[in-house]
Amino acid sequence: MPPKLRPGYPVPFSSPHGRKVGIAVDTHLAEEGRAQVVYVDAAFKARLAWLRWHEAGWHWAEPELEGPSAENHPELEPYIFTVKNGRYG
Repeated sequence: MPPKLRPGYPVPFSSPHGRKVGIAVDTHLAEEGRAQVVYVDAAFKARLAWLRWHEAGWHWAEPELEGPSAENHPELEPYIFTVKNGRYG
């Protein structure tokens, strides 16, 4: 069973690019094992990704996709600021 998540919570996850930490954005399906996060890619750009809960951890839900850019969505600015500054506390 996935842990409780709320928007703004840090979410460590496994991706095709290694271990990352994202900030939870959409958590309405978290109890069913799905959540959307904002994370920073290798070019330090904020992106959105869907995660799935599998075998006691969050994992990339769509391994072939890096996720759309989150940079042009003003409603995501607080999440982008948090993930880019590494302030997960």
